[in-house]
Amino acid sequence: MRELENHARLLLAIDLYMSGKVSLGRATELAGLSYDEFWEALRERGLRIRVGPKSLEEARAEYEAAKRFLK
Repeated sequence: MRELENHARLLLAIDLYMSGKVSLGRATELAGLSYDEFWEALRERGLRIRVGPKSLEEARAEYEAAKRFLK
């Protein structure tokens, strides 16, 4: 049962990450994996880590988050 739950969490995290709904860091948290383990799970499925924002809106959100973080 635990294995099925872990697999479902991973698939959800991958879907949310690949659709741009969550960041890489949040996806690794949702999956319960380290960055390297999550990257490997993507690679095994023929997927790549998204680099950069997908839209101007996403870029603005990242910029605002960075400004808040750096205060």
